[in-house]
Amino acid sequence: MDSKNGLKLGSKKEGMILRHRKQRLFLRAKEELTEEEEQERSQIGRRLPLLEHAWQMKESLRDWYATAMQETAIEQLEEWIDQVKASACDPLKKAL
Repeated sequence: MDSKNGLKLGSKKEGMILRHRKQRLFLRAKEELTEEEEQERSQIGRRLPLLEHAWQMKESLRDWYATAMQETAIEQLEEWIDQVKASACDPLKKAL
């Protein structure tokens, strides 16, 4: 468990194996996953909560992009950026 943010990170070896073999489940859009794939992705996410959090953030950005309206887009994007900055997901922070 990472004492800084309270997230269970899993063992490094476990994470590498799961990410390598099942990476496609986290790269694809949620609506493109079959029910079985979503169940598998969710199960991996429970074992690797930081990966799950990054996927959820990716999906929320996709949702914003698909539904943003000119009047609210900047404010909503800034809210998403604030969520990333407040998160424990350093790779997403670096991407900003």
